[in-house]
Amino acid sequence: DDVLDLYCGVGAFALTAAASARSVLGIDVSPNAIDCATEAARRNGTVQTHFLCSSLDRFTASELPGQKFDTVICNPPRRGLDDASIALIRAVHPETLVYSSCNPVTLARDLERLARDYRLLQLQPFDMFPFTSHCEVLAVLQPVS
Repeated sequence: DDVLDLYCGVGAFALTAAASARSVLGIDVSPNAIDCATEAARRNGTVQTHFLCSSLDRFTASELPGQKFDTVICNPPRRGLDDASIALIRAVHPETLVYSSCNPVTLARDLERLARDYRLLQLQPFDMFPFTSHCEVLAVLQPVS
């Protein structure tokens, strides 16, 4: 698969996906995070993994290399996906959308916004912050037939 990782940060999801992906492109607004992700990819020898520093709130599919992405991973901040990211996901139209969220409220909102194009296959909470009210939630979606 060719993987697009939106809000990739230091590349944790991108580098994990690289173990079985043909290519991975991670995008994040933080130059420091992109530098760290690029260095981690170099150290791990994942030559098929590349990172781009760009704000996703204005990013469009026309700025992507001319390839099809089979999978999109997104791990947005607590505020969830912005309109440009939703439009980008729709334009790329991946076979699999993996959405990691630290805010179940914005995840629910975004799943509703994506519902005309994607159906929810799996939803899994992760208690990564014991003894707090915070949790991570992973959603796996596929295009509506």
